[in-house]
Amino acid sequence: YERNLSDAISLQNQIAAEAVAQIRTQLTPEARTRLSLESQINPEAYDEYLRARFLLRQEKGEDLQKAKGHLERAIQLDPNFAAAYAALGEAWCLPWGKIKNPREAYAKGLEYSQKAVSLDPNSSEAYASLGHSLMQNHRWNQGEVALRRAIELDANNPYPIQYLAVLLIQKGRAEESLQISRQLAIANPVATDFQSQYATMLYRARKYDDAIAQSQRTIDLDPNHGAYGPLANSLAQTGRYQEAEVAFKKENDGNFLNPGVQAWLYAREGNPEGARKILNDNPGFVDPHTAVVRYLLGDREAGLAELGDLTDQWSTKTYNLRNDALFDPMRNDPRFTEIVKRSGLLDN
Repeated sequence: YERNLSDAISLQNQIAAEAVAQIRTQLTPEARTRLSLESQINPEAYDEYLRARFLLRQEKGEDLQKAKGHLERAIQLDPNFAAAYAALGEAWCLPWGKIKNPREAYAKGLEYSQKAVSLDPNSSEAYASLGHSLMQNHRWNQGEVALRRAIELDANNPYPIQYLAVLLIQKGRAEESLQISRQLAIANPVATDFQSQYATMLYRARKYDDAIAQSQRTIDLDPNHGAYGPLANSLAQTGRYQEAEVAFKKENDGNFLNPGVQAWLYAREGNPEGARKILNDNPGFVDPHTAVVRYLLGDREAGLAELGDLTDQWSTKTYNLRNDALFDPMRNDPRFTEIVKRSGLLDN
């Protein structure tokens, strides 16, 4: 087969169609239509798209901004490039880096995802982006529908499966999430993002020893892109606080420990004075850990108020209120339940 680079997608479809014809597989009318599409693509736009996709998988704030630039350029070059809109929708809804106004950012991401679906309603990638954007916009149930549609369109696309596992754990459906994450990790044995996610789901399912083992396997696979987060949290939950502190630091390139995490570790170790000093030394620092520490130290109203504010601001750190063991000290407090209700996560 010899074609111009701009015919790459239509060539793939032609080869697939002819291969299917050779083995006499019966196709549905929808599948025939899909395979016979002669999609045209701007080669330069496709190059920009591929560069962006690579950057998005690095999971770093600076790479996220670069990826957005590549995708905006791709759309300028090809205004009907559905995949570029889908990737840009994901980029606006990823939590890496500092997001000044999450509601505004996630709403923008949703617009790009919806545009992708409107341009290609049979695209698994577009529906995966839509499902992820709906999740970030607290439209959890609609997000689940979109992600399942993405999987229905292409069962071999791992990303809607990955997002679905995250959504299910956020909604408190731990066993479903764990099963999906495990299957994804088995199917992609050298993909560190899927291996790391499986470790995270083991932690959130309270299987701490398994989470530690899976985290270590992922770190051995790639020490620079490993599962230090679930490792640190699982070590802390099993009382291995010094090891947890080292892992938390490695999660931040080995040289930084979140003051909220430090205060939380002190509180867990039975050092309330140390925890209180950290809070007093960092009065402007607020995150779920500081909220829990205040609650543990007896200032329950202040702790719940901090957590409620973070939830109302759509901080993604509060998207795991239903499953993260961090919040267990608050879990039986009716005021905590009201905060979870405000997030929409109790609506399964």
